[in-house]
Amino acid sequence: MGRPSSTNSTSGNSGTPQTTINNNELNDNVEKISSNQKESNRIEHIWGDKNLKKHHLDELLNEYHGDKVAAYHDLDSKIQDLVSKKNVKDGLITDTISFKGHKITFTGNVINGTYYPGTYYITEEDLKNDS
Repeated sequence: MGRPSSTNSTSGNSGTPQTTINNNELNDNVEKISSNQKESNRIEHIWGDKNLKKHHLDELLNEYHGDKVAAYHDLDSKIQDLVSKKNVKDGLITDTISFKGHKITFTGNVINGTYYPGTYYITEEDLKNDS
């Protein structure tokens, strides 16, 4: 969307520049920040130190040299492809996908064909079978 357009002027005797931002641009920027924060929260929930070992995703994250964002986007993209292929339009989803040699179970919500992650994990059973 680019940078918000602004108008600079001085107000009163202070000489302080005043910036006016279009409400639509402001709303767009707030939505972007909110969306980025939600994604950041999802990444931390799935790939953060607190849950990484619990979800058994530490080995997979090592394959990304610790890059949580890249791991999240790659796996999310693969899941979105599966959701599209299965023609899931709406509802809760739990399924398993083969990803980089790992059997990943995922949950989430599909709205208008778009997958919104809940969580990803490797089950204890699948972890034993991978060994």
